[in-house]
Amino acid sequence: MKKLYVFALLILSAILLFTAAFLHNAHGPYWLSYNSDPEYLYLISSLTLAESKQTGSPGHPGSTLQILGAATLKISHALDFSEKDSLEFAVLKNPEFYLTIINTVLVTLNTLLLFIIGLTAFILSKNIWLSLLLQLSPFLSNNIITHTGFYGNGVPEILYLPNYFNNIINLCLLNPLLFLVWFFSAGFILRFGCFSAGVDKAARKVVWQDTSFRTLSAVATAQMFAVLIVAKHPAGWYLAPVFSLSGFMLFLTFLYLQKINYFNNFNLKKGVFFIVIILLFTCAWRIVEIRNLFMQKSQIKQESLAVYQKMETLIFIMHWTKHFMSGRRSFRLKRLFYGEMATG
Repeated sequence: MKKLYVFALLILSAILLFTAAFLHNAHGPYWLSYNSDPEYLYLISSLTLAESKQTGSPGHPGSTLQILGAATLKISHALDFSEKDSLEFAVLKNPEFYLTIINTVLVTLNTLLLFIIGLTAFILSKNIWLSLLLQLSPFLSNNIITHTGFYGNGVPEILYLPNYFNNIINLCLLNPLLFLVWFFSAGFILRFGCFSAGVDKAARKVVWQDTSFRTLSAVATAQMFAVLIVAKHPAGWYLAPVFSLSGFMLFLTFLYLQKINYFNNFNLKKGVFFIVIILLFTCAWRIVEIRNLFMQKSQIKQESLAVYQKMETLIFIMHWTKHFMSGRRSFRLKRLFYGEMATG
């Protein structure tokens, strides 16, 4: 039976791996204009660290990724026995190869971590459904104080309230599934942490002494403040770090319910059915989004490659036209020069 559970925990990890490869193929090569930023910047930063030099761009997502990239570059270059060039020259000569290796390492690490997280959750909770719920975290997530605009632009005010509240609404509309999880968790916290015990302070204290309940409250609070901060400079990808914990919030919610034997009050089959519905709904939602994203990226890739091929053809024609014209001019000069010598 345990082997069956381990196999079940491998399913979402395999789906993550397949999805990453699927979207990477749709994305196209890194040298396409819309793909080069920030990938090539991170590659050069990783190469700089690999050469034991100070990088000029330690910013997002920070030194962690660049150090991992540097280690990947050095190891992959050392294992490539056919490569006789220095690391610096090899990376600059074939950057796409090394970017693909770094991408493969990152995807592999995330896949392994997703499986380990699910396995750890199963060992702690003894519940395969809660473990799968926690493994949904990467599939739930999509993707400044002095001025009101982007990157320090705009009116010199801390907040411009009409835009600020509109930004919060837009963030909710762009990430409806994530905000549904947050509202569900917030309602759960209020229900069990504030209202369930009534005026009995001792009963409320018991609830708040539970580690999973306190952790859930902390994560929900962090997500709320993240939205309030990002709403000043709204972009969905800035919420990725906190909303990637949405699956963790669902896990903590059901873990607490399991601790207080809440599921004993109703049919267990209904509870399992509810969790399965969440899993299916989430998967269906993301499948549609991934499909749309794949089609969009594929179209952009095809259009970009078509433009590149046209530019390459145009450059080829211009090169040979210039070569032909210079050849004709050279031929005329030679005729003129030798003709004058003959008549002289």
